[in-house]
Amino acid sequence: MLMDTSWVTASAFGGATTLFLAFLVARRRSQAGLPYPPGPKPLPVIGNALHISITEPWLTYTAWKKIYGNLIRVRLIGMEFIIINSEKTARALLDQRSTIYSSRPVVPTSKFYGVEWNTVMLPYGPELRFHRKLFHHALRADSSLRQREIYLHRSRTLLLNLLNDPEGFVAHIKGFIAAIVMGITYGYEVQTENDPYVSTVAELVGILEKGMSSERAAILSAFPFRKLTAISSDVAKFRSHANPCMVSRCEVQA
Repeated sequence: MLMDTSWVTASAFGGATTLFLAFLVARRRSQAGLPYPPGPKPLPVIGNALHISITEPWLTYTAWKKIYGNLIRVRLIGMEFIIINSEKTARALLDQRSTIYSSRPVVPTSKFYGVEWNTVMLPYGPELRFHRKLFHHALRADSSLRQREIYLHRSRTLLLNLLNDPEGFVAHIKGFIAAIVMGITYGYEVQTENDPYVSTVAELVGILEKGMSSERAAILSAFPFRKLTAISSDVAKFRSHANPCMVSRCEVQA
């Protein structure tokens, strides 16, 4: 964490898509003793790992929606996942009932890549509440009015770029999102589509997307010794991504 859609997904939390993923603690029954939602039958040990497209998992989830509905239960090597295939359902669970569903699991790959401090990786607690307070202060409605000039300028630039080069719409949207985020967060004005800071962030997102997939998290949670097996080809590949990830992260923070 780069496919063409990944940057938009990571930056805009799905953009035009309505796919959300909620992770649950691995167990057969919920606290209320109720069964999980319907889903594909898991294989022994590995669960549904072979049923999901690694490169385009959202296509698998979309196909499953037609069979199992908006809430789908998936198992990956002892870890339970609930796929929420409806924006309305996602808002009802993750927004309106955020006190119940707002926590996150410990993802072993997050520490490996040095991003365990990231807001989306934090379990519910004092640190996450502090992060939320900061976000609320900076992004609430009255605060957003102060950023109006940034929104207008970047929106006009996006429209001009789309008009002049409609075929490059993916790059234009990436640049639009990056410019707004960098402007609001750091007060930095993106100059060109090939801006070095934007390229660094894009590289970081690409590395994290590949290295912190649900499949990898499930494998390392089920077999934690793999994190310590440096001679493993998978871990060696992991480290080849993790090291540049650390460098990119430091460059972004600097």
